[in-house]
Amino acid sequence: MRIGAYIDGYNLYYGARRICGRGTPGWRWLDIKAMVTTAVMVNSGWVGPYSVDITYCTVPVGVLNPTPAYFAGKLEGSPNEGVGGHWWYQLTANDLTTHQLPTKIGAKINKPKPW
Repeated sequence: MRIGAYIDGYNLYYGARRICGRGTPGWRWLDIKAMVTTAVMVNSGWVGPYSVDITYCTVPVGVLNPTPAYFAGKLEGSPNEGVGGHWWYQLTANDLTTHQLPTKIGAKINKPKPW
């Protein structure tokens, strides 16, 4: 199944920082596609996601929430609303630290040392 992930980058960053700790290393070099793929397979019941397209905006179908409040305003709803099949998941520090990008990407992009 091909899936799309809609990311509110501001909330992802500040929510993740709150979960893991402002000065804590090991969560900023995030592999969003890997984290989303894992979360979808484990939490939605959908089988075999093979491709994840990342778009930066806010659209509720499946919600990975990095903030203390489980539902964020208008993202609250029922799994059966609209086309149905909606799901929600509260991110943990483990989600963020186990889904890190490689230390080196290509020839020129390196993980910053304090991260």
